Amino acid sequence: MLARARVRVRLRAAAPLRRLLSSKRGLRERLAAAQAAEQRAAEERVQNLMANASRPAAEVAAASSEPPGMTWQAMVGHPAFKWGAASWLLSAAVAAYLMNTKPADDELTVLHRNFEEVFARVKAEREASGGAPPADAELRLWEDRWRELYHREDFNLSPVRVSKLEGLAGWTWELSGEAAAADDESVVAGRQRLLDKDGRRRLEEGDALRRAVFGLVQMADDAVETVKQWRK
Repeated sequence: MLARARVRVRLRAAAPLRRLLSSKRGLRERLAAAQAAEQRAAEERVQNLMANASRPAAEVAAASSEPPGMTWQAMVGHPAFKWGAASWLLSAAVAAYLMNTKPADDELTVLHRNFEEVFARVKAEREASGGAPPADAELRLWEDRWRELYHREDFNLSPVRVSKLEGLAGWTWELSGEAAAADDESVVAGRQRLLDKDGRRRLEEGDALRRAVFGLVQMADDAVETVKQWRK
């Protein structure tokens, strides 16, 4: 009896050691299995690389189960991205050109400059002749020309242009006297009409600009959506 009890005590004392040894054996087995699986995967990758080396790139891409993700190089090289970037660059270039380009002298600017020269000459002649307004065919020609521009419906007038025309009217009245000023009451009354027309023109230009900006934004959104669809 005493011998059996001693054996049981020894077995109980050795149980933790047996469990430790068994756990070590299991760990070694799992480690060996993981190493074998990794080695098999590496061998398969090497075999696939060797097999794909002799196949066309298009065939390899078609045989792939999952399409490769889009890198930033592929996104930049996508036609939709190039088209969107080109449209924005073109719009920026046009805007910079319009902002930095000095507009050519228009018809009214040329008329204003020529009339100013004639006005100075005629005024000097009038002062030299004792104050009588001389009859000058060139002066009358420029007077008729600026009145024609003032009343022309298709001539877009900004406030600056209206100011120039009023300056022309003032020169005419100064040279021709009060009678001519009374005859030109329609010119004074037409100022508000021209400003109203200019306001409508500016409103139309603003609407056109808003439509153009909206179109550019819409094109950019379409390009982004195309890239997103291509990535899926």
